Amino acid sequence: MNRSYEIADLAQHTLQGSEQQGHAQRPEASIRTRKLFVVLQSAYGTAFLAKFSTGELNERREDKGMRAAQLVWDAALAEFADDVIETASRNAQRENPEFPPSLPQFVKACEALTPRKTYFEENGLLALPAPKLERLLDVPVELKGDSKDWARKIVARINHGDQTVTRHTRIAAMEALGLNRQQEGR
Repeated sequence: MNRSYEIADLAQHTLQGSEQQGHAQRPEASIRTRKLFVVLQSAYGTAFLAKFSTGELNERREDKGMRAAQLVWDAALAEFADDVIETASRNAQRENPEFPPSLPQFVKACEALTPRKTYFEENGLLALPAPKLERLLDVPVELKGDSKDWARKIVARINHGDQTVTRHTRIAAMEALGLNRQQEGR
């Protein structure tokens, strides 16, 4: 079944009233969504409440419109992590302090804050581990204090088996020291 129909059915069920049904069958919004509504109500006051209030109360003296809105928001925000919702709430209050966000605006804010998955995560593939390159750090080299010490360090690394030196770097170091390519592999 399409998700929007499920949400609409949930809201319709709540608005029609569940007085004839027992408390166990009554759908409840998550604590997270109820807390979000408290935060948004505290920040925006009646501007937020007026969006959902119908004036009709259920047997527990809860506004049916507010209860239906909580269920709809709960279903729409179920895919997002708690920290994403909390950050979206803070951002909404900071960026637009006069008017409360609508559900589509809040969902967009949550989508923008959700960390992106890599291609491998989306397709259930295992990513290759990063290559482990070992660099030879303690290479003995005789420095002479001139402008060619950089090249001596590179040649010393090459001579001690460092495979991380690129070909062009190797050639530049050899030329700077006046070595020909036959001496390169020493």
